[in-house]
Amino acid sequence: MVCWARSSVQFTSGPFAEVNDLEFMYVFNAGGTLTESSNYDGAPPVPPAYGVWHSIGPNEFEARYEYFTTAPLANVEALTSEEAGMVSRPWLKLMRLLQRVQTLKDWK
Repeated sequence: MVCWARSSVQFTSGPFAEVNDLEFMYVFNAGGTLTESSNYDGAPPVPPAYGVWHSIGPNEFEARYEYFTTAPLANVEALTSEEAGMVSRPWLKLMRLLQRVQTLKDWK
């Protein structure tokens, strides 16, 4: 069984705090994995988030997921420098989120 959900999100701090129309779309897989995407995945380019979810009570779930985000490069040469090697990518950051989700009682 696969379920999906869509939600509006408002952060109070961090890089998305000024975004007022952020929406997330989730796919919850029966095995406890999830995929998340947002209407801001293209700015800057951000791939979907991947994670896990589990029930914490009636109609309540906890989701933990991660995604990569990019920071602007100082210049194009940064892509070919030693810093851009496989070990170090200063413009690439791993973001982690913990979210509690409450559904409607008749949600399926």
